[in-house]
Amino acid sequence: MIKWSLLIFIIAAGSCNSKMLPQEALPKEVVWTSEGLRWEYFQDVLNIEGNSHSLARISWNIRYFFTDTLQAENKDSGYPVSVYAVMIPSRSYVKSWANRTGLLEHEQLHFDIAEVGARRIRKEISETVFDAGTYKLEVAMLYQRHFSEIRQMQKAYDAEHRDRYWGRDYWRMKVGGELEDLKAYSGTAVFVKTGALQNNRTGSN
Repeated sequence: MIKWSLLIFIIAAGSCNSKMLPQEALPKEVVWTSEGLRWEYFQDVLNIEGNSHSLARISWNIRYFFTDTLQAENKDSGYPVSVYAVMIPSRSYVKSWANRTGLLEHEQLHFDIAEVGARRIRKEISETVFDAGTYKLEVAMLYQRHFSEIRQMQKAYDAEHRDRYWGRDYWRMKVGGELEDLKAYSGTAVFVKTGALQNNRTGSN
């Protein structure tokens, strides 16, 4: 059984020029990687020509899923969980007449902030021993807390980056620094450890 997170949060921002790809050639979601975004991922046709006051918008999310049962090879590690940041092309757009490289960097940093959230979640899951009977609820609550924090961080970034003298450099260093600090949690897979697993690992007589 797979359980997906349901929250989607949309951030309004900057602008750029986009070359439209055929819908069948476009992934439904783009998972964060260090390679970065491309303008052709911004594909929300309804908003791309003047239906919004924003010149560009990225729709991002942090998703997680886990399995119900332990596989034999994972029984000593825990329940496998995948956590990853995504952007959603069908809900992200850029006005076709706009073309500024700095605006792609602005949208990229929104995506990087989402990845910071995913790494924070992976880190806390990795460092926590959960209750065997309620670990799914605990993970969901942990996820919601981090998601709310990242949502506030996204809002603060939009509010502060506009100061060309310090805002952009400050946020670039802040987000880049946290991604580096959390580099050990850049892989999407982690394991949920429970008290029952810990007891089995130590053994008893």
